Amino acid sequence: MAHSSQSGTVALQLEDGQARKLIWDSESPSVGAWTDSGGCPINFPVSCVQMALCTASGGELLLGLTDRGHLYAGDT
Repeated sequence: MAHSSQSGTVALQLEDGQARKLIWDSESPSVGAWTDSGGCPINFPVSCVQMALCTASGGELLLGLTDRGHLYAGDT
């Protein structure tokens, strides 16, 4: 799980690697698939023990780090 204090976004990862976006700062909180700039869902191939959100090119980028040290950034 990762939280951005700037946007209020919370990123969650399910056991199968699917990333979800939880937005609390609106009147009605919502949950949806985390997508890249092209609208494709982001799924990490393995579960990540640490996650973080950063801003790049004007959008939020989801980072994930596995227990074996593999770093995933968005869909790469």
